[in-house]
Amino acid sequence: MSLTKLRCTQGHRPSYKTWVEDNLNPQVTFEIASHTNTIKELEEDKLKFYQTHGVEEYYLFDPNRTKLKGWLRSSEKLEPIPQMLGWVSPRLGITFDLVDSELVLSSPNGEPFATYLEIVEQRDMAQQQRDMAQQQRDIAQQQVEFERLEKAQAQEALEQQRLEKAQAQEALELERSRMKALLEQLQAKGINPEDFEL
Repeated sequence: MSLTKLRCTQGHRPSYKTWVEDNLNPQVTFEIASHTNTIKELEEDKLKFYQTHGVEEYYLFDPNRTKLKGWLRSSEKLEPIPQMLGWVSPRLGITFDLVDSELVLSSPNGEPFATYLEIVEQRDMAQQQRDMAQQQRDIAQQQVEFERLEKAQAQEALEQQRLEKAQAQEALELERSRMKALLEQLQAKGINPEDFEL
């Protein structure tokens, strides 16, 4: 069952409670028959109930029998709508049709409303797109992290080379200093190393 009340807050309602809705009854009701519903229940009991409670339009679709019926308020009574195929709801502006035994509702601009399966497919497609976008973000983040790591490793290697070069320079300076000290000791003893052939 689906109930429509204009001028109300939007949102999902598991059931319609008039006292919660400022004591306003729904203006339009939709019933989709299941295999457990009886014709008496839908076309007599509910019709009488909706008629008593001021419903302006009552629509019934029985997918098992491919029957589409409707009733429209005329003063105090809901009167049967003689031809439902191509019928336009005065309240909602939607059009009713049966295509290949399926109920097709079209919006006032003529666009058919999505079927349940189409909505599920659209939802799944949107989820796949969100998942794919998240994977792309994750890959991009991994790439950034990989590049950061590579840069850090290159920086570390450069620092290691600089350190090795500094150590080599230090060792060279130490060797020069030792050579100079040795030369000075030899000269102090009157020995000139250049006098010797090697």
